Amino acid sequence: MVYEYASRLAERGHAVTVVHPFRLLHPAAGSRKLRPRVREFLLAAKARLQKPVPSWQSIHPEVNMVYVPDSAHWRLPDGDVLFATGWQTVASVLQCSPAQGEKLYLLQGYETWMGEKQAVDETWRAIPNRIVVGRWLLDIADSLGCSGTAYIPNGLDQRRYSLQRSISDRSKQIALQYSTIPVKGTRDGIEALEIVKQSHPDLKAVCFGVDRRQQWLPGWIKYQHNPSQSFIVEQIYNASAIYISPSWSEGCGMPLAEAAACGCALVATDIGGHREHIIHEQTGLLSEPRNPVAMAANICLLLENSQLRTNMALAAMDVAKTKDWDVSTTRLEEFIVSALKHEHPVEPVVVC
Repeated sequence: MVYEYASRLAERGHAVTVVHPFRLLHPAAGSRKLRPRVREFLLAAKARLQKPVPSWQSIHPEVNMVYVPDSAHWRLPDGDVLFATGWQTVASVLQCSPAQGEKLYLLQGYETWMGEKQAVDETWRAIPNRIVVGRWLLDIADSLGCSGTAYIPNGLDQRRYSLQRSISDRSKQIALQYSTIPVKGTRDGIEALEIVKQSHPDLKAVCFGVDRRQQWLPGWIKYQHNPSQSFIVEQIYNASAIYISPSWSEGCGMPLAEAAACGCALVATDIGGHREHIIHEQTGLLSEPRNPVAMAANICLLLENSQLRTNMALAAMDVAKTKDWDVSTTRLEEFIVSALKHEHPVEPVVVC
């Protein structure tokens, strides 16, 4: 989402810099042995020299991609505004001088799975100019006393994610984004697919992601490592009947919208980020997190009822069509202008 906004703001004539720290300094890392520190230095140097660009995201050529060894505040450039995009970056942003920009916070999830709740909550209160990408995150902001938080839903590139193959004629193929991060629930999704395979021997499945394939992934499931966006759209989303998302937590869960725009029926866990896209039994099917048996039952229900699957896929596609990056980018521009005018002056909380 950061790259998407950066590209669209650059296209509108804004000067945009995306800073890529190799190491996050907050919370404080403490003392480390020499060998890991040397390795970090070497890898950071390699990153700065190679300047890696993700194959899964097109980035506007005017976006300035900067690579730094760590997130120290003095490594951040001067500008009009400065966004923190994760809870570990808030302390560095707060240490920045006024010349480095008005401090803003793009909240893409409730990252308690990455840190202690108290520490994460403190970052929410630390920067008064906040944006959340989901309605459920807006509820959390209200519960934390973070008044004035803006809700700007993520958009969707309607030209890129589109229907190219008939929905009703698709084979029994399930798509799943693959990750080794536990909170993404990939193992739960795979277990659900293994259960479905027992009653549907002709089931096919394809995973895609940036991580290397692990040995625990069953051999019958195809894996596409680091595919391009065009490949995901044409060969995965448009070739699959159902897209599943077994995550335990998601800020917005945009792959659901991408898959829906390409004609996939949706099966996912019942979490805040997924409810941005799915109304249970209308635009998809939801089940409790960490319950592969329940997810498998929902998958089987759609596989065994082609008309239901088609109807839900069409309903989900209608929801996906309402998501527009141009609208979201305009709202972001308006938010930035409002922050620069100091229309919401609130003293920030110090985060250590």
